Amino acid sequence: MTSVFLVSQGCYSDYRVVGVFSDEAVAKKMAALHTEGSVEEFTLDCYRDFAEAGLKRFLVYSKEGGSVEVGAVYLESPLPEVDDGVVACRGESLAIGTWMTVYVQARDTEHATKIAADKFREFKAVQP
Repeated sequence: MTSVFLVSQGCYSDYRVVGVFSDEAVAKKMAALHTEGSVEEFTLDCYRDFAEAGLKRFLVYSKEGGSVEVGAVYLESPLPEVDDGVVACRGESLAIGTWMTVYVQARDTEHATKIAADKFREFKAVQP
């Protein structure tokens, strides 16, 4: 895949893009010319399949008892895909209860919640 290198400067309200380069060495030279200049690498078209399928990434946090929080998440780099549109999944069974965090590709929050709820049930079923 092809990468581009974005040179930026500042932060928050002072943040600005200085330029976008196809050559990392040139981007680093440009960043060195600017106070607080930094270089970020982006892979071109890494989310193309998501866009064409009408999917975006969500972070779903759920815990035992049904509490679910869903939010859109913007990732700087793609995470490895696994099954059923789930990008990354982490669950733990602790003394205070069972919880799970799921990064998922979905059409909307309802779809993301359903996928995460299914994964939560699967995880819960295999816990001692």
